[in-house]
Amino acid sequence: MSKNDLVPWARGPFELIRHADGHLKDAGDTDRRIALIGFDNAIEV
Repeated sequence: MSKNDLVPWARGPFELIRHADGHLKDAGDTDRRIALIGFDNAIEV
């Protein structure tokens, strides 16, 4: 899915989720913590 395929209000949360997913895939302790924060922020947005 491309960012341009989304409605404008969904683009910000999508970018946060994509960023958090990248940290989750790195799988270090710090990356997992950053991923958790990123997913939480995306949900709140």
